[in-house]
Amino acid sequence: MKNNYCQIYLVRHGLTDWNIKGLLQGQSNIPLNKEGEKQAVEAAKKHFKKIKFAAIFSSDLVRAKRTAEIIALEKKMAVETSILLRERDFGPFEGKLFNEVIKELRLDIQSFRMLTDQEADNLGIESDSKLMERFLRFLREVAIAYQGKKF
Repeated sequence: MKNNYCQIYLVRHGLTDWNIKGLLQGQSNIPLNKEGEKQAVEAAKKHFKKIKFAAIFSSDLVRAKRTAEIIALEKKMAVETSILLRERDFGPFEGKLFNEVIKELRLDIQSFRMLTDQEADNLGIESDSKLMERFLRFLREVAIAYQGKKF
């Protein structure tokens, strides 16, 4: 019996200077720093060396795309990008310290993550449910296109 399930490997982008500073990156196009590039090289060699991928996908944001490109280089593959894989849109809060945003909004981290669509819209950010809707749409599309494959 043929296996129609996909195997999906998820990798977070490597380190950026904004990560170090604790700034919300969201959809701001922040590049990897040298340590982030080193992390991607290590991931490629340590975790993905023996895996044969059918495709490699990435957000179109430079930090994610560069991470994927480093992993893809080891495989001699191209990276396909999608805006559906972008990080959450933090709108007016991007570039601000996460801890300051939480204080400014008078929310704890859990409450921030559980904002309703309406509450998030009022703040100009993307809610968890809209983020997941976007991500799941991507997964459904590629799972159909790559049945029984690894990506």
